[in-house]
Amino acid sequence: MSKSIDKNLKTIGEYLFKNGQISTRLKDQIFLTEAKSGKQLKYGQLEDQSHSLAIAMLREFDFQSNDICAIMSESCIEYTIIINACLLLNVPYTSVAPVIGPFFIGERLDQTKSKCLFISNEYYFKLEQMYRQSKWQHLRDYVKIVVINYDQTFDDDKQYNSTTIKFDELISKFKNEKISTIPYYGNNESSIDDLVTIIFTSGSTGRPKGACHTHRTLLTNVIEMKSVETLAKYSHQTMLLTFPLGHVSGNCLLFVALISQTPIVLLNYNEMDRIFDVIEKYRCVQVFGSANIVNLLAKSDLTSHRDISSVKMVLTAGCKLSTSTAEILAKKHGIQILDAYGCTECLYISIGVSSQNVGKPLPSFQLKLIDNLTKNELTNSSSEQLGEICIRGTSRFREYYGRPDETKKAIDNDGWFHTGDVGFIDNNGCLHITDRIKEIIKYKGWSVFPAEIELFLMTHDDVIGVVVVGVKHNEYNEVPRAYVTVKSESSITVEQLQQYVNDNLGYHQRLIGGLLIVDQLHYNQMGKIDRRFYKDLCANEILDNND
Repeated sequence: MSKSIDKNLKTIGEYLFKNGQISTRLKDQIFLTEAKSGKQLKYGQLEDQSHSLAIAMLREFDFQSNDICAIMSESCIEYTIIINACLLLNVPYTSVAPVIGPFFIGERLDQTKSKCLFISNEYYFKLEQMYRQSKWQHLRDYVKIVVINYDQTFDDDKQYNSTTIKFDELISKFKNEKISTIPYYGNNESSIDDLVTIIFTSGSTGRPKGACHTHRTLLTNVIEMKSVETLAKYSHQTMLLTFPLGHVSGNCLLFVALISQTPIVLLNYNEMDRIFDVIEKYRCVQVFGSANIVNLLAKSDLTSHRDISSVKMVLTAGCKLSTSTAEILAKKHGIQILDAYGCTECLYISIGVSSQNVGKPLPSFQLKLIDNLTKNELTNSSSEQLGEICIRGTSRFREYYGRPDETKKAIDNDGWFHTGDVGFIDNNGCLHITDRIKEIIKYKGWSVFPAEIELFLMTHDDVIGVVVVGVKHNEYNEVPRAYVTVKSESSITVEQLQQYVNDNLGYHQRLIGGLLIVDQLHYNQMGKIDRRFYKDLCANEILDNND
């Protein structure tokens, strides 16, 4: 870690708000815009309302330094205020994904012993369903509920719990009040390594685990991100953020935007059909989202007659990006593509300035590759010699919350976190991601990487989305199957696409498990294709040579 960053390290709340970091010049400028509602929040309002909420959490809920605040909502203005109130106090927060069901809401609240849940009005019904389950009835007694309202209008017929509080009323009750010191709990010596947030993994490779991040891990990562040349070039210019604030990517980028004084437009993934309207209306210069955003901007039927000329840079993360699709944006629209690599446990690890690779590790990280079988370090990595990516450094997570056994499995005795991702390092020191170890399809004696087949299929002009999964086979162990979406006006057939693969890829990559053209693919809240959905879809199938 560079000495300049080391000197700047402090609690994030102190870094953002102490001693007038939000200057008089900024206070009346717009920081946040909700694409869905059109609501906006100025920098000064963010500071004032975060202080008001922090006071409310102290006086109404008696928050102590080790209490945890939970948030269950799509990205919205209130979400940002809640995060910043927690930073002012130096109390941890965690996100409860809106997609999860009542039982797992109870499990998450119980596991973290959250003192308060801020929940969007539209998901309140899940909370009531949770309370009807005997296992979680005790949560009524100690979890304070605050309802977030998107449009300022509540349904008067809705029956809230008698102890439920409305967010706006809570803010108004302590309007113009400020906490006395920042941070409220802790001091500069002890609080730098205090817990800031518990970010839960997606659960795509097992039960979700809560990665614990501190002020040191987060602030180091955010400062290094802000310093990346291309991101610095477009700072201060409107950012369209489609990563959820409850996800590691959205959380980090919120802090990057705050530190670099970059206005944000929030667009949730379930509103993605409005992306062209939003880009045109707010003249967005930077777009941050999953690889599917790049596919949409490059290959949508709408692209040719919508104005995306304001967009100068797109940063994508979370899954492999198709080089052919990225080149469409670069050549036709002059948009620079950044391909970032990261994970819940290590935040942003590297950023590639093209779709060819994901770049070199950020300065605070060390990286090594180990052989998947022998577990020995690979000294001469190449595309022919792939290894598991291992990471250590200042931005590596501290532990999995309440799960020491899982922490021990993930972090070895030398401090290396084993990511489960497979890749290689080229002669320029840039990292290339091939796939995840658990996604590899074992066909006969071959290791088939789904991402390679997916990226190839995306080179076809008619293909706009694809996911490849393994299907069990009586003789071959597993075989690849592709689920594909194509342009609405396309007349391409299944047979033609299969032939396209067979003519261009290796023997082991043939789609023996079949190719299915579907109307639309299933995506998760991050905008990533929900691979687990398709693995579950064919989990009970066993093919043979007659299929």
